[in-house]
Amino acid sequence: MPEEAFQNSQLVIECFHSEGLTLTGAAAANLSYMSQFILLATACGRTIAHGQQSAVERTYGDPLQSFMDRHEWLDALLSQRLQAISPISRPRDPLFFFSHMMAQCTILKLYKVLQSNFSSVNDTDSKILLEYRQRAIAAADKIVSYAKQLDQFNLFKVHPFTPFTIYLCADFFLSNINIDPVFELHYLEMTQVLCDLASMNHLAEYCTDLLTSESATRECGPWKNEKSDAIDFMDTVPLLEIGDCQFSTEDIQAFEAFASSLN
Repeated sequence: MPEEAFQNSQLVIECFHSEGLTLTGAAAANLSYMSQFILLATACGRTIAHGQQSAVERTYGDPLQSFMDRHEWLDALLSQRLQAISPISRPRDPLFFFSHMMAQCTILKLYKVLQSNFSSVNDTDSKILLEYRQRAIAAADKIVSYAKQLDQFNLFKVHPFTPFTIYLCADFFLSNINIDPVFELHYLEMTQVLCDLASMNHLAEYCTDLLTSESATRECGPWKNEKSDAIDFMDTVPLLEIGDCQFSTEDIQAFEAFASSLN
């Protein structure tokens, strides 16, 4: 329901979820941004499931065509959702702002899944990978731009899952750091954003630790010879508070499983 209608106690009938996934054009644009966020979250979740399913298919030698059919369908779904959501003129609403960041992260995930499934690349596959890589770079650049606007929010208003979008972007730059020298600069910028959020968001602290470990493992970046001094808060804090939200140690373990599924 749009915020204005909610404040004025006006009833607004929204479509069913399955119907919303098929809407295009003006019909999709007229949805409230809460509905748009839910549909974007669906696209993001199905992309993660797509990555997990493709890993199983590689193990059992399933044909690549079924993977590509599913991949192209998800790509089309995400493109529809990106066309439907309104562009950001200013970060006026944390959820609306976060939805844009999540959409760009889904593009990064689609590229990573495609990259994992093209072990032996022919000319056609190379063109597809190059196209997706350019889109992934553009998406990562947008996340960098969005992340630089987070200081316009009070820290308590930043969506509590924002650190995951920053983490995925930083991980993309770290994984492709040899492509462009500017990637290392963007990687440092993203880690700094996570550090800034870590004072009020334990998830940001956790993501910072993940990046530090990955940087040391890959032996690149400024932390290649350093060890993290961060305390493992999962072992010491039974209940974690993020703004007005609370996460138990079981939730953090779920976050770990989620992060593992993205690799």
